[in-house]
Amino acid sequence: MIFINKMKKEYFWIAFLIFVIVYIIVAQNFGSKRTIRRFEYFYTTNISGVLEYARAGSYGSVFKVQGIENEFVFYPNTGKLNRKKIFYHIAKKGDLIYKPAYSDTLKLIKNGKIYLYTFKKFD
Repeated sequence: MIFINKMKKEYFWIAFLIFVIVYIIVAQNFGSKRTIRRFEYFYTTNISGVLEYARAGSYGSVFKVQGIENEFVFYPNTGKLNRKKIFYHIAKKGDLIYKPAYSDTLKLIKNGKIYLYTFKKFD
């Protein structure tokens, strides 16, 4: 009888471990597809307008432009082009955003200064 209970516990832990592994694989696959969809929307959209908000999110930067229904998610590089300013730290409501469709650079215009942001690309 003790042997049967011990086997049940072992099977439980084996089943639990398999469930956790499958869950992690499915969650990563779903997250990767969502990241690619968000990048494609950002990359293929002509963005030009006044910033409503910018914040950190989805491990990158999230922003919304007036007149465009959906928000954008992108993963900006910080460096010389933007005076080493983190995008969501300096981008504020009322700033201007410009990025032609399929362009590899987003332009933030703030108080007459231009900050250029290249970004991580996903296939």
